[in-house]
Amino acid sequence: ISTTKARPVSDTEPFKVWSTDMPNGGMVKTANAVFSLDGNTFYLPSAGATGDVTAFDAMTGTVKWTAAIPKTTYGGGVAVGKDGTLYHSDGTQKWTYATGAANKNLDCFPAVTADGQTVYILDGDNVLHSINTATGVKNWSVKLAGTKNKAGAVAIDKTGNIYVGTRTTIYGFKADGTQLWKVAGKVTEIGSFALDDETLYAA
Repeated sequence: ISTTKARPVSDTEPFKVWSTDMPNGGMVKTANAVFSLDGNTFYLPSAGATGDVTAFDAMTGTVKWTAAIPKTTYGGGVAVGKDGTLYHSDGTQKWTYATGAANKNLDCFPAVTADGQTVYILDGDNVLHSINTATGVKNWSVKLAGTKNKAGAVAIDKTGNIYVGTRTTIYGFKADGTQLWKVAGKVTEIGSFALDDETLYAA
């Protein structure tokens, strides 16, 4: 893992600030760093013989802590709630939630609402789940169209609407699970969304 900064305007080549290795011989595969709300820490899951989530100091690359997770992670990652709770692992298990999916892969990043009360996940059978973060109890779920496994992305806008993509379709939902719209769109191989005020970007 390394971080770079841009040089002054006269020199466009970036330069390395620090670099570090994943602990325990772990490797990162299709997972992105996710930052704490204050920007001082970032979190990465690792893939390998066993799985870990590691917290790094963003300025120095120093490992702050490493927590074991039940299985190795290929893709996906951590979501950070308003209260700083990490939805993957923060070293202390609060609850577990069984999706009931036949395909056990959870390759999609979870998404947490701004108030920290709800987390959304897309399981390996293309079912979108809304889960109460305090209890781990399901609020609602809905089956989506698309080929199973490695479906793409979940994101939440500032009004609380949810956007989710599969290998065939991109959907918009209200917080209560009511479908707003759907459009054809292949969000494949563990993709992600970006949002601004009125536009959703998908790869």
